Amino acid sequence: MTDAKDRSHFENFNSTNWNSLRFKPPKIEDNDNCFKVEIRPCELQLTPFENCAMMTLCLIYSQMVMRNDVNFIIPITQVDENFERAHNFNAFEKEKFYFRVDGLKNYEKESKLVELNFASYGNEVVKEYFEKESNLSCVKELTLKEIFCGSKEFGFKGLFSAMYNFVEVNIKNPEVKGVINKHLRFIEERVKGILFVYFIYFFFLNIFFFFFGYLFIKFEVNFIRNL
Repeated sequence: MTDAKDRSHFENFNSTNWNSLRFKPPKIEDNDNCFKVEIRPCELQLTPFENCAMMTLCLIYSQMVMRNDVNFIIPITQVDENFERAHNFNAFEKEKFYFRVDGLKNYEKESKLVELNFASYGNEVVKEYFEKESNLSCVKELTLKEIFCGSKEFGFKGLFSAMYNFVEVNIKNPEVKGVINKHLRFIEERVKGILFVYFIYFFFLNIFFFFFGYLFIKFEVNFIRNL
């Protein structure tokens, strides 16, 4: 097995270190010449509408990254730390995550991937571009609400402001635009706490079953004692 002809070694390594994004090189045996990034954002939602909303969010976000001059590059160590924090109790409301607060400063400009022709097949992405764009002083710790809805402390507008603008500018079909905005508003209301996330539902559901389970067992014990 040679690495020049077989990707098994790379795939074995690659499969051990991805979380919600996976880098997928082209498969020569399938006549595939495209490099892809596979998005796996979260677990399956309970309703088709929620699944569609999550897919819409990922689609609009990825299109915005490719078309506009945005920069959300942070070190992989901070990405790993974000995932660790996301596993903590009530991380949705309480935890803070590393995120670039200057990521939208050039939003209205065309993406450098287009400007420098990096997105075309065969053009190399120069290392210096990413070194210049990875100024860590602009990476701050924000709650999910601040990341999506904005932070006055850091002068960050939030992802939703850019995404709504992207939809308004690029989606011409009014019916499609309405559906997309409906999906985005649904997720925005969850981020703001207007709509409960499933964690809250299941938390209170567990309390409900525990309480009535306790009363039922107590009733049975008292019933047996009185026999």
